[in-house]
Amino acid sequence: MVGNAGRRGATLLETLIGAALAAGGLALVAVASGELRGDAMSAMDAANLMTLGQASSMYQSDNNGWLVGSPGTSGRELLNDARADTSDPSLNVNGLATQPFDWASPLIPYIAPEFDIPDRRDERFALLNGTEIPDYDAPDFDPHDIDMTPSPGPLGVFADPAQDEASYPFDNLVLFNGIPGTAFQPQLASSYIASREFLWWMQAGAYRPRWAGPEFWGGPATLFPPNSLLETTRLPGASADAGHLPAHRPYLSRIGNPSQKVFLANGTRFQASFQQFIDHTVTATGTFGGAFADAGPWNTVFTRAWPKGLNAGGGDMPSVSFRRGGVGEQSTGHVLYFDNAVELLTMSDARRPERWLPRGTAVRLNLLDKSIQSDYVSGAIPDEPPLSLPPFTRIP
Repeated sequence: MVGNAGRRGATLLETLIGAALAAGGLALVAVASGELRGDAMSAMDAANLMTLGQASSMYQSDNNGWLVGSPGTSGRELLNDARADTSDPSLNVNGLATQPFDWASPLIPYIAPEFDIPDRRDERFALLNGTEIPDYDAPDFDPHDIDMTPSPGPLGVFADPAQDEASYPFDNLVLFNGIPGTAFQPQLASSYIASREFLWWMQAGAYRPRWAGPEFWGGPATLFPPNSLLETTRLPGASADAGHLPAHRPYLSRIGNPSQKVFLANGTRFQASFQQFIDHTVTATGTFGGAFADAGPWNTVFTRAWPKGLNAGGGDMPSVSFRRGGVGEQSTGHVLYFDNAVELLTMSDARRPERWLPRGTAVRLNLLDKSIQSDYVSGAIPDEPPLSLPPFTRIP
C-alpha cells in the first residue's frame, strides 16, 4: 500500500509538473506570438514609411524638387480662400489638399492611382487619418461607434498598425460628438507627422510665407513661426523678425543632408499633456502645421505631437507617438529621412534638433532638452542676441 501510495503521489506530482510545463509552453508560445505580431507590425510600419517616401520622391521629381506638402504645392491651393479658416467640408481644392502643409493628400495618386479621391475635404481627411469614411448619413449613425480599423488596401499606408488612439475633431472647441452631417467625427488619430519646419517658405521680416496674404491663417495676429525660431539680426541678410534663413525655400536641395533630416515620423497630433484625450484640427488653417505636421520633438515648448511626460489621465505621452516599445524618453518609433531610409529611434535620440530643422536655422538653446543643450554650446552664435535672450545655436 505504501508503494501504491507512493506511486499515486509521484503520478500526481508528475501531472502537476506536466501541467506547469504545458502552461509554461503555452505562455512561451503566447509571448513568441506577441513578439511576432509586434515584429510584423513594426515591419509594416517601416514599410508604410518607405512607401510614403518613395511616393514623395516621385512627387518631387514631377514638381521640380518642391517638397510635398509645402506652400508651393498643396497649401497654395488654399491661398486666401474665404472658407479656409473654417471647418467647412465643402472647401474642395482639386481634391488634393486638406490643410496648408498637408503632406498626405498629394501622394494619393502616386500610391493608389486607381482610387477615387473624395471631393469633400472632410471625407479625404477621414481617409488620411487611416480609416474608412464613416456612414454619417445613416439613420442610426452613432459618432462614438465608428470603426477605427485602418483602411485596407493601398491607403492603409497612412495608418501605423500600432496606432489605436481615438482622436476627436477640434474646431475652436473639442467636439466629442463630431460635426453633424460631416466626416469630421471621432476617428483614428493621425499616424505619421511631417516635420513642418522644412515646409516653411519665408521672407525676411515677415511671419507668413511670402505667398500668403494678410488674412491667411486667420489674419496677422496668427504668427508663424513662433518667436522661439526667430533668427538673430547678425545672420547674413536677415532682419530681426526673420524666420529661417531668408534663402530657405521648401526644395529638397535646401534642407541640408537628406540622410540626416526627418521627413516623416510616428506621431499623433495634439496629444496635449494637460488633457486626457487627443484631438485633430479640422480647420484648413490648423495651427502648428495642421493635422499632418508639427515642429518635432526637439522643441520642448511648441510641439503638440511629442510632449514630454504624462497626460492628465496619467497616460505616457511619448509612447503615444513613438509606439514600438519602451516608455517615456525610451519610447521607440520610426522616422523616415529625406533619402527614404527608415530608422528606429528612441524619443531621447529623436529630440536632437538637427534631425528636424533645415541647415542653417538658428535656434534658442533653452528650447532644447536639457540633456543635450551642452552638445550645441560650442556651435552657439556668440554675443549676438540681446543679453535678455538665451544664446542661439546654428543647425548643421
